[in-house]
Amino acid sequence: MKAPGTRPCADMLLGLGGGACSGKTTLARALLALEPKASLLSFDDYYRDLSHMTPKERAEVNYDHPDALDTELFLAHMDALGAGQPADVPVYDMTTHTRTGDTHRVNSAPLVIVEGILLLVLKECRDRLDYTVFIEA
Repeated sequence: MKAPGTRPCADMLLGLGGGACSGKTTLARALLALEPKASLLSFDDYYRDLSHMTPKERAEVNYDHPDALDTELFLAHMDALGAGQPADVPVYDMTTHTRTGDTHRVNSAPLVIVEGILLLVLKECRDRLDYTVFIEA
């Protein structure tokens, strides 16, 4: 964990982790509603593009395994946001398990909320966070 306030722009990276459907995104959105100077980075946007696989092959992928996620890009975006830079986040289509080719911009903010199912499992993610919250439903 880093000391809050030691980054050039983002004062805090807050990590919300927990199991599937535990309320991570719901809590993140509630925090965004309370703090207009916050941004949200979701690990769900970083699933690997599986357009090279057949739909049957995609259905057999374990999406709860770290290999299903583009962790390298996610970490680069966490670093950018922490340094006060924006991140152009890939748009992932959960119904087809493919990236659309589009991106959406997440701007750095004094509070960057980072959420995802495997966020707290991966040490390289935890090490970038100032505070972490594990959500259990």
